[in-house]
Amino acid sequence: MYCTNVRIIDLICEIILNIRQKALYILLTLFTLFNGLKWANHFVQAPYAPLDFRTYYFSSESYWQGDNPYSDEAQIKSMHACSDSANLQLEKHPGGFPHASAVYAPQFIWYFGLYNLLDYKYAKILDFVLNLLSIFWIILCVKKLNPDLKTALIALSILAFRGTWYALDTGQPLLQVFAVCLWALRLYQTKKHPLLCSLLLAFVSFKFTVILPLICLLFLGKDKRYLILYLGLVLILNFSALILHNDPNILLHAWSENINKLWAYPHRYNLINGLNTISSNLSVALKYNFDIPLGLLKTSMAAALIACYVLIVFKNNHLSDGQILLFLGLSNLCFGQHLIYDALSLLAYKLISVRKDQELNTVEMLLLLTLLLPMGAIADKVQVFQLNFVFNFILFANWIYLFVAYFFNRNKAIKNPS
Repeated sequence: MYCTNVRIIDLICEIILNIRQKALYILLTLFTLFNGLKWANHFVQAPYAPLDFRTYYFSSESYWQGDNPYSDEAQIKSMHACSDSANLQLEKHPGGFPHASAVYAPQFIWYFGLYNLLDYKYAKILDFVLNLLSIFWIILCVKKLNPDLKTALIALSILAFRGTWYALDTGQPLLQVFAVCLWALRLYQTKKHPLLCSLLLAFVSFKFTVILPLICLLFLGKDKRYLILYLGLVLILNFSALILHNDPNILLHAWSENINKLWAYPHRYNLINGLNTISSNLSVALKYNFDIPLGLLKTSMAAALIACYVLIVFKNNHLSDGQILLFLGLSNLCFGQHLIYDALSLLAYKLISVRKDQELNTVEMLLLLTLLLPMGAIADKVQVFQLNFVFNFILFANWIYLFVAYFFNRNKAIKNPS
């Protein structure tokens, strides 16, 4: 009788799990169609104008012409000289909008210098094609890193995420950078080709905030060749970019100014702008709701982020590589300077670290919904602008949950192969 009751309970649990899994697939399928068709309609209706790619294409071009790549004036000068300038939407120039100014590390001129070999109208097409391929490469890499997951679940998770389509629309380098990062992670975990692994990571380290969790993983690894090779290559790429310029000091000063402007722009008290509604930082949401001094916010966020990395360095033995990347990726999004599309890395790390048939808890489900739903459009529709920052607070709630689960309730952080 007892055995019969146990079998019945197991059967009921299995049915409930199957229902939840099917509901998740339906949800992801619906939002893949919704966000994908929304992007496709915009792509067909309006000329393709990838703001992010345009920014770094012309900033890099200005560098190779002897100008300061971090100067808005130099970027605009290169844009006006372009044969396709009529289609550049020059009214959206960098002046006054920090997101249209270059903020990546100086080595970005090597990556985008390759695009500069082509005329802009052909380069942006190549970039678009590579971004599409990068999405499929990310899906493939996640499957390789966690073979237990179904490919359909991985693909739907990536394609249902609104940030994937946003990144594709703006020509955001994140897609290519993160595809390369996952390739390097795969090489690192198979303990093959340390030089290639380090070279891949170094070449895309201009977007350094996305790379940090992976660099921490190299630091924690037993084979220090990866870290030494990586650091050497990054130094070479950045130092050579500086010494080849006619005034490295001005270049560095302008880079620092651009980063400070980009940090300050979305931090506005009771004021909505084009960046704070798509920022992931907890500090942006706090600043909108409370008039906290910027200096205090900046210091506290930096201290929190540093503390997260220090914690992982000293308390990581019970965590897998995927769990380390998930915690640090989440910490970066909460306490660093990131926009909504950067959550693609968080989504991938979750897929890499998740165990087969592991269910989403309540805070994870809420986070998933904010990653899928058009929160900005909903906030505008109901005229409740605080809804723009629900994502930030739910992201922080997930950080708290993960922090407790990994460091105070270790039975929830069972080490797995990924």
